[in-house]
Amino acid sequence: RYGDVSAELEAVRAAGLHIWNPPIDLKDDLEEVAALSVALDLLLGQPNATAGLASACGAEWWAFTTPDGWLTFGSEGLPTFPRARVFRLADMENWGPLMQEVRQALDERIRNGA
Repeated sequence: RYGDVSAELEAVRAAGLHIWNPPIDLKDDLEEVAALSVALDLLLGQPNATAGLASACGAEWWAFTTPDGWLTFGSEGLPTFPRARVFRLADMENWGPLMQEVRQALDERIRNGA
């Protein structure tokens, strides 16, 4: 998250959910961001600087990318992040199928005790 996300956080709170914000500077303290990232069980999200840093430090990353995402360099995966598992978004206006695929993968991961 970059910029002012107070409205989005308030909507989440109103829905009865809580998003924990670590007590570190997520934009300027890369050492702490890297440490936090590798402490995670799994990182989910689009390719960005934070995900790239986490993956480079050894965090398991499930990357959401568009069919023509430039980081794939025409391949099926992310060559610069060979351990990343790629989930391709087929339609920028419809995230439902991608989220269903991720949910199934998470269910399988939990069933397998990961």
